[in-house]
Amino acid sequence: MHTKIYQNLEIESQELSEAAEILKRGGIVAFPTETVYGLAARADSETASKLSELKSRKEGKYYSLHIPFPEALSSYVPEIDLKSKKIVDNFWPGPLTMVFKVPPEKMPRKHRKLAEKWDSIYHNQTVGVRCPDEETAARFLYLAGIPVVATSANISGKEPAVSGKEVIEQFDGKVDAIIDGGVCTEALNSTVAMISQNKLMVLREGAVKEQELLDISAIKLLFVCEANTLSSPIAAELCRKSLAENFDCSVSQLEEKGYNISCAGVKIEIDKPAQNAAMEFAKSIGGNLDEHTTTGLSEKDIIESDAIFVMAKKQRERILEFYPQVRDKCYLLRKGKDIIEPDGKGEDFQKFVELLEDSVNKRLGEIVL
Repeated sequence: MHTKIYQNLEIESQELSEAAEILKRGGIVAFPTETVYGLAARADSETASKLSELKSRKEGKYYSLHIPFPEALSSYVPEIDLKSKKIVDNFWPGPLTMVFKVPPEKMPRKHRKLAEKWDSIYHNQTVGVRCPDEETAARFLYLAGIPVVATSANISGKEPAVSGKEVIEQFDGKVDAIIDGGVCTEALNSTVAMISQNKLMVLREGAVKEQELLDISAIKLLFVCEANTLSSPIAAELCRKSLAENFDCSVSQLEEKGYNISCAGVKIEIDKPAQNAAMEFAKSIGGNLDEHTTTGLSEKDIIESDAIFVMAKKQRERILEFYPQVRDKCYLLRKGKDIIEPDGKGEDFQKFVELLEDSVNKRLGEIVL
């Protein structure tokens, strides 16, 4: 096989377009990323088999999709959980492969046939996706304009190539084209991670360290009402209870799992305790509001929270008046309607806490879990 070798390429060069055309026609192209060199192939079973044969890799292994920019993720994964979104927003483009769960019913229609033809892309209802932080790689993937899978440029069992020279030594005459981009800046494998049952799992640690991912993926939820003596403290307790049940852990373990839940009021009396009804209800569900004192809504809380849940439209309007940038993460707890606090403890109070619980669980399911 004759291998075309492209060196000293400009981003807008015709040669890079040629390399993309070779890929589209079913060829295998070695290309640089910031971590190691990759071997790229068109995402179908025929070229995947060629890739496996080239690497002396056992059949049945699956390859990660490579995308030119983060926004392309939605073409393959229509919905992602809040933890995964935080990781993607902070580390892409970058040296991180994320594995996402994609149930068949949520798979984008245009890629269902692709998945049916080759289970190694959506493998066990998951797909690994990488968005390299290297301009030649990004442009190459963009010019290809098709689903592209890639794996490290090495024979199985050997170290991945981290320079154009190493790729040429290993694959000249074995692949259709090599894009020589010099030495990789990271020269270390990408990290592979996924969120499973809302827990971070690092499948392979590389350029991004596990602690970095844990720190970034921590979720902060804020519940807001007017006085911070009834609605928001109860909602926060219900949230803790729901998350602990979901993760099969104690409430005290939520923080180590990366969840911080707090509450505040937009118009408070300083150092006032929770209402007696709130304290009694918290105890009835295994919580405790005995030490609760009213907390005012701070700029730090608003900016740093990943989701803000308010009880009434007027509270959301007040927040957005001063912080319009949080519009996309500030929600009415009850979709489309206010939650009104009751005057007493009787039947109205019971309906009130049932409404709060239902609203909290729905919002957690929609936005957090």
